[in-house]
Amino acid sequence: MQVIEVTTDFASIRAVATDRERQNREWLYRHSLHQLIRQYRREFGDEATADLLRELNAYHDHKVVSR
Repeated sequence: MQVIEVTTDFASIRAVATDRERQNREWLYRHSLHQLIRQYRREFGDEATADLLRELNAYHDHKVVSR
């Protein structure tokens, strides 16, 4: 069983892959992100999701450049 857990000061997320074919950590992270974005889109709409993804992309591009 593959498990990833992310805990911050205000939230906790846990993802578990029990299927032997799905025990790759990278796959589990990618799938979890995909599902979170999908749920975000359902709750807040397409435009809010696009804005969020642009914001995250800009943030992480800056972090990579500034390292």
